Amino acid sequence: MIDVREEIANAPIGRYHRLIAALIWMVVFFDGYDTFNPAYVIHYVMKPWHLLPSQAGFLVSSGLVGFMIGSLFQGKFSDRYGRRAVLLAALWIATVFSLATAVFANSFWSFCGFRFLTGIGLGALLPIGVTYVNEYAPRRLANTFSTWSWAFGWATGGIVASAVGIFLTPTLGWQALYYAALCLENLERHNQALEDLKKLASGSDKELANMAQYQIGVVYARTGKLEDAAKTFRELADKRSVFVPRPLALLELANVLRQTNPKEAANVYQQIKKEFPDTTISEQADRGLDLLAPKS
Repeated sequence: MIDVREEIANAPIGRYHRLIAALIWMVVFFDGYDTFNPAYVIHYVMKPWHLLPSQAGFLVSSGLVGFMIGSLFQGKFSDRYGRRAVLLAALWIATVFSLATAVFANSFWSFCGFRFLTGIGLGALLPIGVTYVNEYAPRRLANTFSTWSWAFGWATGGIVASAVGIFLTPTLGWQALYYAALCLENLERHNQALEDLKKLASGSDKELANMAQYQIGVVYARTGKLEDAAKTFRELADKRSVFVPRPLALLELANVLRQTNPKEAANVYQQIKKEFPDTTISEQADRGLDLLAPKS
């Protein structure tokens, strides 16, 4: 009689083992990415949403509450419906509600609600991934497979989340953490990017339209259409947008004017310092003024 478990435990490493390890790595990579990214959202919504320090803490922990619930109940559902079915369902839950966070979360409670639901999916993914690795990895390499698939994958996801939070969110807003930046723009396909962005800017969703308009201004600035960029950022500065706040639009306007009209740029930088003192934007305005100062 063949002992299936013993055969699996002593089997040589093959293509199937590598495929399982790669798939689980990808699953837990996005699990780690989505678990860490709320920490980089707080700085961009604290003031627009008028959050108290206690609310800022709950903004992060709401997803972890869902994570706990998903982890607690995944075992029961896995036993009843099978690990593969629960793993796929958890992936769909995490994907759909992560996207919903970016598109529809425009307040403290809506963000926390979507993060809670996302966390349920994330909480199920990690333990199921660990179980898959331990079941299919040869016994002598079980620890190696665990380290390089789920442990390393989850940690890598957190690192990438921090990189996106540091380098992309100052330009693209916190939504960049949930749907990766505008790929067409980053690939220098500016004409196509502008065409798609203008469609979004003319839509009925005001916040999404404002975000698209902001990116239109960025594309104009990158392609040397500085007058169009300045006009776009002026219009945004006069709007009351949650996702493209006035200080951000003013800073972008000043940065564009610095190349075409230094005197007006200085006035806008001073306006930022006056309207938004003791903020990160104000510090960036100071740096802009330093760049305008004549070099001795």
